[in-house]
Amino acid sequence: MKRTLILLLTACICACQPAEHRGAHGPVKPKEPVQPQGDGIATYMLCDFDTIAPEVKPVNSTFEEAANPVKDEVNPSERVGKTVLTGGTWDCVQVSPTHPLDFTKDPAIFRVKVLAPAKGRDVYMQMKTPATTPEGIPAKVMVSVKTQSAGKWEELEFDFRGENPAPNWYTELYILFDGNTKQPGAVWYFDDVRIPDDDLSSLSLFKRHGDGLLMDADKKKSWMSNSIANPDVLTPDESPDGNWWLFTRGGDGSRGSLGIFTQPASRFNPLGPWTYYEGNPIVPYGWYGTADNRLAIDPAPVVGTDGKVYLFYKGTSTSGANTVLLGVSDDGYTYTKTSKPWKEDCGVADVVLWKGKYYMFVSRRGYKFSNPLSGDDAEMYETVAKGDGPAYSDHYSINGQKILRLADKWFMIYQSSPMNADFPDRFHVAYSDDLEHWTKVKNEQPLFTRGARGTWDQGAIWAPATFEYNGSLYMYYEGWGQVGTVKNRDKSYFTPAHSAIGLATCKVDDFLKWCGLK
Repeated sequence: MKRTLILLLTACICACQPAEHRGAHGPVKPKEPVQPQGDGIATYMLCDFDTIAPEVKPVNSTFEEAANPVKDEVNPSERVGKTVLTGGTWDCVQVSPTHPLDFTKDPAIFRVKVLAPAKGRDVYMQMKTPATTPEGIPAKVMVSVKTQSAGKWEELEFDFRGENPAPNWYTELYILFDGNTKQPGAVWYFDDVRIPDDDLSSLSLFKRHGDGLLMDADKKKSWMSNSIANPDVLTPDESPDGNWWLFTRGGDGSRGSLGIFTQPASRFNPLGPWTYYEGNPIVPYGWYGTADNRLAIDPAPVVGTDGKVYLFYKGTSTSGANTVLLGVSDDGYTYTKTSKPWKEDCGVADVVLWKGKYYMFVSRRGYKFSNPLSGDDAEMYETVAKGDGPAYSDHYSINGQKILRLADKWFMIYQSSPMNADFPDRFHVAYSDDLEHWTKVKNEQPLFTRGARGTWDQGAIWAPATFEYNGSLYMYYEGWGQVGTVKNRDKSYFTPAHSAIGLATCKVDDFLKWCGLK
């Protein structure tokens, strides 16, 4: 995938590094260039001027894309970046990735090709985060190397492993040329900035079945003509009639409604097909002035102690307000919306009935209650905290918890992100004995991530509805994207793209081992 870049040239010392040349762990000592170490190091091309047209914002410097002045075996490219130094202490370019730098797949080693005006000049590379970091995680780290030649291309390698940088925190990358020389007019060329690859889809425990696409939008059905999303599965033990039920959200491009699909237990196949209910949508978006007059999304159904189906969902109005709403049904097909919102200013991820009590999961908290119609007796409690997931991948947000009962324990599969509140790229797990006290799994292997670049779900993933069947776990999830190259897959809800429902699987035993429970 070709990324849209922001290259920011600046000679401003405050944007880069203190003048005393200190790194996160003391004085920064220039290193001799390290020879490339082969595949698996700095594998993702962040900047290649032949194929990526970067956005350039010069600050107190000059910058331009230029013809390569010296084509050779190291760099035969046609176009390269050219910067003319102002003679400041820290003349630099900012080449920032669109996703926080992750070192799960590749070590913290970066590369850049430079054509220097002189031999023995220092080139520094710095990673920086504008976010407030926990104790022990520096806000910026920097290493350097010296050029070995003048007037010809060489590839420099910057090894941050000795600085122990924390993954998924650093969103700014600076290259500083010839620091502290105070020589205005020095011309540098650079190209081919390579960074560690953040595409972790091949490492996930759950594997997509084929291309992973289970169910897509259907232009013949207006309520789901643009998208289908937010899956929630009721197994025969949970459903109103002992069969398999799949609740979804459909979209027409501007409005969202809820629908259902079913399969008989006698001939169930987790790969489908699912039988479409001709009465869909079962819960359409509301009339003007109601709390769901724009969207009825995020279905969280549960069969109550009285045998009724309580379909909790999030309603969004045209004013932008979010509300937990409730539809009640005797048969699971025909719903009556309650007149009073269940809870305002939030959404809902899942609802579970256990030992006569209902448990609702919302973001990083839960509600325990006895009356599903009002929740007047609901007790709130915290579930999982941000920040200590694998590779700090959940330090920014945790949402969308879906609950699974397996091996006499409860498992919470949740979506997380190091950069977005509502465009997550990863799933992780916590487990519990009582639905109230949760232990986050300590495993650096990704449970599941968004798809590889160029795939239908390359943007974001939500709603990991997971169930057990014949010794395997099947995960239905919502994915956002389109097949092919996009400018920036990290931009929330990039277009053109849409949501569809995907499928990934793993063996139950492998999952329990991954959780450290077997």
